[in-house]
Amino acid sequence: TVVTTAVALAVALPVGTIVALYLSEFAPFALREVIKPVLELLSAVPTVVYGYFALGFVAPLLQAVIPGLPAGVVAQSASWAARADSASTTSSPHF
Repeated sequence: TVVTTAVALAVALPVGTIVALYLSEFAPFALREVIKPVLELLSAVPTVVYGYFALGFVAPLLQAVIPGLPAGVVAQSASWAARADSASTTSSPHF
């Protein structure tokens, strides 16, 4: 967990800072007016949603691009996606 956090910070801090500086100092006004609301909407989405998207979409995509990726990652993502599909189509409210 600590290593994952450190890698995420090592990527997110420089990228976030560079993008913020570009948008505030160098980006044309029209671009800034489009990007700012999009970033605000992205920040409103819970991180669990991004994690579920990565599990169901990015993991199989990486498996196709990187053949040596462990199959457990993709199998787990397929398992989660199948569970979500069956739960959304077969569940009914119990009152």
